[in-house]
Order: sequence, then structure tokens, then C-alpha cells
Amino acid sequence: MIPVSSLISFYAAVLGGFFIGLILKERVSVISETLMYVLLYLLLPLIVFKSLLDEIHVFQETFAMYASFYFSGAGLSFLVALLLFRNIDKRKRCTSVLASTLRNAFFIPISLVIAFGLPEDAIVGVISFTMCYHLFQPFLTMALAMRMHGTYAQDVLVKGITFPPLRAAILGFLLGSLGFNFHLPAFHEVKIGTSYLSLIYVGLVLSKAPIPSRPDLSIIMRVAIIRLLITPLALFPLYYTKEFPVNVVIAREIGSPTSVSAVLYAALFGFDDELMAKIVVYVTFAGILVLPARLLFLS
Repeated sequence: MIPVSSLISFYAAVLGGFFIGLILKERVSVISETLMYVLLYLLLPLIVFKSLLDEIHVFQETFAMYASFYFSGAGLSFLVALLLFRNIDKRKRCTSVLASTLRNAFFIPISLVIAFGLPEDAIVGVISFTMCYHLFQPFLTMALAMRMHGTYAQDVLVKGITFPPLRAAILGFLLGSLGFNFHLPAFHEVKIGTSYLSLIYVGLVLSKAPIPSRPDLSIIMRVAIIRLLITPLALFPLYYTKEFPVNVVIAREIGSPTSVSAVLYAALFGFDDELMAKIVVYVTFAGILVLPARLLFLS
């Protein structure tokens, strides 16, 4: 089962940000915006860059297989979301499609690997999925943002091309391929700290509108159904035939909740970041109930 400590840490960080937002009502927008820029322009690019340098040899060996599963899941989720959210407000529709399509981590990826007794080789798949996410997400986000703001939006295009995590991923891939690397003290602690800061950011955003309205609740339920049921069940025959632990890693990633970082990108590109924050929290809670059973079955 998922470690209780991971669940407690996840919601404790979100609640911490939420209460900070309630206490600092008048300054919460400034604080959340500052934290967003620190995460997007400093910490997340650093993590993406260093992770690729460290694991480029692993990533190159497994990319083709894991990328095919990643894009199969993302593509299916995207098409289903376009169908299910076709009759709502454009801004909410684009936000919902983005939330339904992007997947990355479920708490801390390594914790699930340990929790299910998987060999360390399973981390290879987690890394490959994560790199696919960082390379793919900016382009999808940019395309949906341009659809939301108009056929052509120059500022959105510039943001997409200069997106720090994307540039970090490309640079890390190129330098890692050439054998370049360096030691970064306390890098593991930086990754953990960044995860918690992202969760605090989600709580800050939630403090602006904590209780979902009925229309928002309907959207959240549909995103959960797409991510946790429709996509993993539709692709089940594909990853069920894979050997353990590859099948478990693929199932975990394809059926994972919306990534916390999606809230950051929603704010940067003008999506409904309050709705995205609600989706992250409530779909993650639903994932706690669904994902362990699916992984235990496969393992």
C-alpha cells in the first residue's frame, strides 16, 4: 500500500499553504506569484537538468518503449477530454483538457517503488516517464493556451518557446549525451523541498476558493474518471502483457492523478489555476483509493 507518511506529508503541505493563504488574505496573490516564479524559473529547471545529466544513459535505453506508452495514455486522455468537456466555458474547457492529459508523479515516485517492493530497475521507467512529461507538457500547454486566448497569441508563443523546464530538459539531454556531469550537494533534499513547495503553492491557490461549486465538482469528477478509470482500463491489455515490474510502472504513470506542477503552468499561461488546484487535490484523493488496488493486482 502507499506509505501513510507520504499521504500525510502531501495533505499536510497543501493544508499548510491553505492556512497561510487564509491568514495572509491580502498578500496571498503576491506570495503565490513569487513562489510560482521561484519554482518555475529556478527549482524545477534545476531538477530537470540535473536529473537528465544523472540518468541520461538510462533514459536513452528505455525512452522508445516508455514514450510509446506515455503518448498513448496522454493521447487517449486528450481525445476523451475534448469530447467530455466540449460544452463548457472555453477557459474551463482548456483547463480541464490540460488536467486530464498531463500526468507525472504520484507523491514522490521512489516511495511507490519502495512501497510495492519493486526492484531498483523500476526507477528507470519513472525517470523515462518524467522526462517525457517535461518535454511534452510545454507544447501541449502552449497549444491549449493559444486556443484559449485566440488563434495567435504572441505572448503565449514566447512563453512556450522560452519555458524554463523545457530549455533545461533540452540542455540536460544534450550535455548528458556528451558525458557532461557535475556533483550537486544535497540534490535529493532540493528535490524533496521543491515537491513540498509545490504542494504549499497548491494550498495557497486553494485558499482563494476552497469549496468547489457544483459545475466545478462535475468537472473534477470527469477528470478523475478519465485519468483513473477510462485511460488505464482502455490501455490495460497493452501494459498487462509486459513483465513485472515494467507493467506496474506503466500502470502507475498512465493512471496517475494530475501533476501538482500543472497548477504552476496553469497560472503562468492564463488557465483557471484555482480550478486546476482543486482538480489536483480531489483527483489525488480519489487516486489514493484506486491506484493501490490496480498496482497490487498487477504485481
